[in-house]
Amino acid sequence: MTDDAILSKETFLLYQNAYGFEPIQWNLTKWRGVVKDRHGQTAEMRINIPDRFPFDPPEFLLPEGTQHPVTDPCGKILTRSIHRWKSSTHVYQVLREARQAISSSAFSQSISVNKNDHNDTLSRQIDNLRQSLAIKNKELNELKN
Repeated sequence: MTDDAILSKETFLLYQNAYGFEPIQWNLTKWRGVVKDRHGQTAEMRINIPDRFPFDPPEFLLPEGTQHPVTDPCGKILTRSIHRWKSSTHVYQVLREARQAISSSAFSQSISVNKNDHNDTLSRQIDNLRQSLAIKNKELNELKN
């Protein structure tokens, strides 16, 4: 099982650097978000963080049937960072690389997600960030007093 401290740090970094991604049912080892190809077509990407993380790399997946030059036949995204995985690599770094690779080519099949779902995800993330900011501001004011 992934160490809670490591998972907390990765969660913080994902929220800070991976806009539009959120945990699935508050499970911090499973994330989803939307990615766009070079033509603006969207697809849902899922990230699975394994039990042996950070020693084993996370898995990045597009929906089954989505074809793209950076995926294998099962939809698994293959990047240089995943092939050359180091335990010091962070999930958001691989996500950035995967997003860039996906945006450089087109999907072979039309796979899209509901834009309302994407907007809901962003709204929830913004709400969470606002709540965190309010808590930090309160802590800061208490320290000043």
